[in-house]
Amino acid sequence: PYLRHSIYRYAAWSSWVLLLAFVLFLLVIRGGWELPFQIWFQPIYLLFIAITLDGVLFSMALTQRDRQIALDKVRLEQQSTASELKALRAQMNPHFIFNCLNSIKSFTLNKDSASASLYLTKFSRLIRQVLENSSSEKITLSNELSTLQLYLEMEKLRVGDKFDYEIVLEPDVEAEFIEVPPMLIQPYAENAIWHGILHKTEKGKVSILLQQTDDTLVIRVVDDGVGRKKAAELKSRSGAKHKSFGMQITAERLSIIKQLYGIEASLHFEDLFDRNGFGIGTKVTLTLPL
Repeated sequence: PYLRHSIYRYAAWSSWVLLLAFVLFLLVIRGGWELPFQIWFQPIYLLFIAITLDGVLFSMALTQRDRQIALDKVRLEQQSTASELKALRAQMNPHFIFNCLNSIKSFTLNKDSASASLYLTKFSRLIRQVLENSSSEKITLSNELSTLQLYLEMEKLRVGDKFDYEIVLEPDVEAEFIEVPPMLIQPYAENAIWHGILHKTEKGKVSILLQQTDDTLVIRVVDDGVGRKKAAELKSRSGAKHKSFGMQITAERLSIIKQLYGIEASLHFEDLFDRNGFGIGTKVTLTLPL
């Protein structure tokens, strides 16, 4: 196969040109051959021209080699990045499943067989969707929202109906045709519930708002919890161990997707305050180019 390689072809032509010119030079000088244009063209010129062509062809071979090395490097980087993305998806699934199993364990310990049974039913459906989605680098937005809704139903059951939720799509959102990475929105919804709403004494709400322009999908996750600052203070005092592991992984996935596909997604966190400056929630805005 290397005989067909472009670098080899350039190097081979370089050698053949030099060899043929040298043989022709010997035939003229030693063999008595006469060139038809020998009056104005000296035999030694053959070697000068051959050496020049040899240099040009050899330079082309080196250029082709450098280009091939660069392409191989890019290809290896893409393969490495793709492998890293798969590894992050593999991390996300056990983290998510672990949280669900903890809930089933809690229902069982509290001898709430009805809730445990309902949760197990939803859990089996959710796991099937998560496993199916995890085999793909991208899924439809409608599929992502279906999984998200099932997750929110489970969390609502898990925390004792301490929050309501809504998923609102603007009329121009083409959910069946837009593709997004799987498990994209769930970590931000999870963070809103566990770090915002569950610190409230009254019932809270999580809103997932989606808007589409010609070339951009905007996803907003809004909660009316205590806000990030208050949540951090409460977490520090109580020594809570619940970490937004999924958010960290999702941020890394977005960074890798940017490297791999050139899709530059932006992520913005905004603290919401009332007139007195008290935290009344958090808004996360995720912008994805389409």
